[in-house]
Formats: sequence, C-alpha cells, structure tokens
Amino acid sequence: RKKVRQTYEHMARFGKSGRGGMLEDKALSLDLRRNLAYFMYGEALRRVPILSAVPDRYVKCLAQKVQVRAYTPGDLIIMAGEVGQELFIIHRGSVRPLNEDGTPHRGIILREGSFFGEACFLDHCNRRTESMQCLEFCDALVLSLEAFNELSFTGLLEEIRIEAQRASAAGYAER
Repeated sequence: RKKVRQTYEHMARFGKSGRGGMLEDKALSLDLRRNLAYFMYGEALRRVPILSAVPDRYVKCLAQKVQVRAYTPGDLIIMAGEVGQELFIIHRGSVRPLNEDGTPHRGIILREGSFFGEACFLDHCNRRTESMQCLEFCDALVLSLEAFNELSFTGLLEEIRIEAQRASAAGYAER
C-alpha cells in the first residue's frame, strides 16, 4: 500500500511517464514527431558508445521508438539469467548492479545518463549476467531490439555489431 501511494505521488510530481502526447499525435507530421523525439532522447542515445556514430536520420527514428518506464525502489529492472532484448538508459534516479546471487556490487551506483543492457544489441541471444535493482524512484529510457525490426533497421543493427566487434578487437590488441 505504501509503495502504491509513493508511486502515485512520484507520478503526480514528475508527470505521466510513458508514451503518448506529442510523439504520437497524428495531427503532427511524422518528421516533426521524429525531431521532437530526437530533441527529447537523442542526446541520451548518443551517450551509448555503440550508438554514438549512428547517423542522425536513424537516431531520430530510434528516438521515436524509445519507451519511458517508471520503476520504484527495490524493483528489479533486469534479472540475471534472462535473455536481453532491451537497452536501458537511466533518465532519473539510481540503480545498482547485483551479482547472480543477488549480492550488490560494492560501491557501484548507476545514475542519470548511465546505461546497461547494450550487450543484447551485440549478441541477441546473450543472457544477462547481472540484475539491476532500483534504489529510488527511477525513470529509464528503453530501446528494444524490436524497434530495429519495426523500422527495418536490421542492416543498421548488423553494422553496429560489426563495428563493436572491430572496436573490441582493436582494444584487445592494444593490451
């Protein structure tokens, strides 16, 4: 009951979380909706290294597919062992990683702008190696593999995977 009340208060304080509004208003042109989405989420998407070099025209489309999800203190955003299908970017709040046994990593807290789950974009059959637990009310931007499929961006996704493998190999070779 307390958690429900706190969630209600959080939603009332920070406004409606989730889709809707101008980004889905069919009275606005598709191009305008994409530009609005890019304005709202483009910078956050660009902070993710695997998306930093993606051309603007693609990032605008991906930004329009971003979902905003609200989490409450104690919620598990992702669980170790599940197959990853989504990338998460912390928009507000903080989370901490948990080992497979549920033990928190000492001293590691992810805050606004931090991201996790990008490995699912590199290998879509990857199982998550850690859980992420919400420490306070948290809003996360979520981009799914499904968004790439809906936009017919499977070629772009393959380019991202190839570039990430190239960068990883180069980093390994420098060691």
